[in-house]
Amino acid sequence: MSQFVSFVDYESGFQSASQPNSQSTANGKKLSILQYNTPFFKGEIECLSCSDCYFAFQFATPLCGRVVCTNARLRFISNVPQTRRLPRRSRFYEESCEFPLCSIHSIHVALVKDASRNVHYSQLTENISSLDVVSHIKIILKDFRVISIDLRRSQNGTALANQLLFFAKHPQVGPFPLTSTANQQPKEIVKFFTKTAWMTELHRCCSVGEGNWRIVDLHKEIIEDLSENYPPFVVAPSSFSMTDIDRLARNAKLGRFPIWVWSYSSGSALMISSKLEEHVGTPMLMSRIFDGVAQSHSKDERPEMIHLDDDFQAQVTKGYEALKRLCAIDSHSQYAVRERHWLSRVWKTGWTQLVTNCMQKTAEALNFIVDRNRSVILTENESRDAALVIGSLVQICADAHYRTVNGLYELIDKMWLSLGHPFGIRLYGNDATICPTWLLFLDCLAQLIRIYPTQFAYSSHLLLGLFDASISGASRCFFSAFSPSVPFDSPFPLDQFFYAEFTMLFTNMYHQAAKTVQNMAMIRRGSSSFLMQEVIRTPICTMDIELWEECYMRWTPPASVNNAGLPRESSVLDSLMCNIAESRRGITWQTQLPAPERLSSLFPYCEPDGLQRIMYSKIEDEDGSDDTVSVASMASKRGSFPNDNDSNRVRLSPSDSSASFRAQRAVPLPPLTNMSTSASLPTPNHINPSSRPRAHRQAPLPPPRRSPDSTIIRF
Repeated sequence: MSQFVSFVDYESGFQSASQPNSQSTANGKKLSILQYNTPFFKGEIECLSCSDCYFAFQFATPLCGRVVCTNARLRFISNVPQTRRLPRRSRFYEESCEFPLCSIHSIHVALVKDASRNVHYSQLTENISSLDVVSHIKIILKDFRVISIDLRRSQNGTALANQLLFFAKHPQVGPFPLTSTANQQPKEIVKFFTKTAWMTELHRCCSVGEGNWRIVDLHKEIIEDLSENYPPFVVAPSSFSMTDIDRLARNAKLGRFPIWVWSYSSGSALMISSKLEEHVGTPMLMSRIFDGVAQSHSKDERPEMIHLDDDFQAQVTKGYEALKRLCAIDSHSQYAVRERHWLSRVWKTGWTQLVTNCMQKTAEALNFIVDRNRSVILTENESRDAALVIGSLVQICADAHYRTVNGLYELIDKMWLSLGHPFGIRLYGNDATICPTWLLFLDCLAQLIRIYPTQFAYSSHLLLGLFDASISGASRCFFSAFSPSVPFDSPFPLDQFFYAEFTMLFTNMYHQAAKTVQNMAMIRRGSSSFLMQEVIRTPICTMDIELWEECYMRWTPPASVNNAGLPRESSVLDSLMCNIAESRRGITWQTQLPAPERLSSLFPYCEPDGLQRIMYSKIEDEDGSDDTVSVASMASKRGSFPNDNDSNRVRLSPSDSSASFRAQRAVPLPPLTNMSTSASLPTPNHINPSSRPRAHRQAPLPPPRRSPDSTIIRF
């Protein structure tokens, strides 16, 4: 058994997984046939199988087949071959018929206890007795997908439920993708576990006063058990003696004393620290911290200490649970109920308030660092959650390097992996203790990309790839409870987890177009950079925050709309830039995106509902009559472009009611031909008032504020 690899031929299975078969439809479009003989991971074994089951993801038609449960994933093998209409994303999982067990959030079962035909689900928290009979299982994943399994014709329903509960509560690292022989690429350790990485970062950031900071080898210079929550090397003020560092480490929670993470061009620094234990010597230690950081400043300015909430973890857990209850939708009836007063329901989750709080703290820190030239120390109870979120956002806003793909990878390596964010506890605990601080950071970053689309080289698809990789067991570093003494393999780049059909969406089309336009202007007029900004500001008002639908609603077909949303917007911009490049000398532009026949607002995660079951919520029209419109139209509020022959198409725009939308005529885009005379970039959507919760129904909407980078450039 120790040499067991798989119940299928490993070589043939791997080849078929890497080179899927395809068939052609009547219109010539190729559809990939799903492969069920993909190889098992190294150490993965089949634990249980159930035949004659009906399996379905949300809004999908149940299919009859066999469910196979291993110690790493749940796989469904249909009796009838199925085709894939959307591009495959993951290299290790066939997302349309299997999922990793570590991504399970909660399990709900229905028992056969009486002759009633109604199915009543209850959450599974402990093993079921073998005397009970399970008829249905509903699984909610951490990415808000919902799986339903009908086991009325199978005899192993109870055993399957117990197996799922065991492996969901005790996820294993061994059988997961990066330990598989299917991935033979050489690995690199997390970058900021080395002294060279900190030296390079210190030299890049500290153009002024580099000598005011020094790199400390914790394993050599202080007691090793005090530094297990930090990487082997950190940066501290040069004025801190080893006695000072030892005292601070002994009095700070988890030994996380104040360390340097980044500096602005003016010399003001950003530091993080856990709180000091309260005793008679605490004031003297605080005074030593302030004096040491002030001596490292170019103008001897004393730092500002920003205290973060102690109950941050509880707020994130509560908000995530409420968000899951709202967005984990598996049927049209649930969608019909929840879409009524949708914006009010989103507001009640409290998740958007958490995003707003993070943005406000980031704005406060930026004010001190950029505007007032003062260093900032972010203090939190353990400095492993809110401090990492705020610190990362500050660096992204004030340093354009972190708005590139490689810069983002370095930031995550530095702030999240090397500084010991407990991914294993926050993401892989039981459903009552899951605290996705990592998801909150990605949500805040997605808000900035939406507001400043031309300032980021990556799109929100890259953020979704990061979140999916973190909950799928794709890398060991996302299982760590603390920063280990032995560094983990780096999870970057993400190409090792996803296929090119998905990774090509990581590029931000607006950023590429803005760089092209800026180069054209510099060649023509010799002007300096005017579209790219060094510092961007975070929104501080809740009305400027939108629900990240591309993440939370991406598996809900009724919320998807054809030829709308960000994919359609990027496709039109791509065509526009191609026409500009053809009419201008010295300008090159390569097509960035594929052109599928059906480009939906939630591509490539789901297709629009083919049945077009639109559930309506009542609104009051201007003339007093009742009109209805689906909340699914929220997905089309961005980038809804009518075709040439759709002159009567309407666009949905917000009314004064927080739960309604009114139809207005959409302004068509200029034709994509004859661009030699003039062309303009589409104005990016800065703030969408449709997601603005209002306390008073009669209060008028304030005029939307324009982003600094939303200038229309004409040629």
